[in-house]
Amino acid sequence: RPPPSSLLQDARDEGIEPDTVALNAALAACERGGQSDEALLLLSEMEASPSAPPDRISYNTAIAACSRCGEWRTALRLLGGM
Repeated sequence: RPPPSSLLQDARDEGIEPDTVALNAALAACERGGQSDEALLLLSEMEASPSAPPDRISYNTAIAACSRCGEWRTALRLLGGM
């Protein structure tokens, strides 16, 4: 399976800019797939995006991805930054 960021890039290549809901779905796919690095990359993209900023769901999903992968320090850092 291609990583969620690859599918998002395909959408961008077609002129479709993903919104917060679409990016949250990609974050959820990362969490289910145990891809915390990918989730953190997507979250940082959202934090830099004026058109698709992260919301509570974004942070909670990224925290869950980190937790699933045993990255509790990163999860706590994200929680503290909410």
